[in-house]
Amino acid sequence: MTAPMNVFAQLATAATEGQLYLESGVAEQCVASCQDFADKLVEIQRQARSMTTVSAYGILGSAQTLGGIFEQKAIGDNGFEQVINQHIETVNQMRDLFEKAGKAYQSADATSAANLSAVDPGH
Repeated sequence: MTAPMNVFAQLATAATEGQLYLESGVAEQCVASCQDFADKLVEIQRQARSMTTVSAYGILGSAQTLGGIFEQKAIGDNGFEQVINQHIETVNQMRDLFEKAGKAYQSADATSAANLSAVDPGH
């Protein structure tokens, strides 16, 4: 997940420097969509944690073993919870990019408006 996150960070830097921008309404819609998606991922992550009750599989040794396997897949190393965390981080970086791109647009628009206002119509 490092590569896409670096790309989003680079694009966010470009937006901050005024090299990338989105129209205000578009940027806000993208930010809202990212937030909605991140919220849904957090809920999925919460549900994954509830899948870790090993005793729910029964009292037999094989049932406990099976429960342990599912627990590892849910919250263990490289488990579902960690994958969801990576996705949440990526979506948050995307949201940051869209926020910065929207601000860059607003800044460029304000600068252009100020420059146009400063033009002397008599020349």
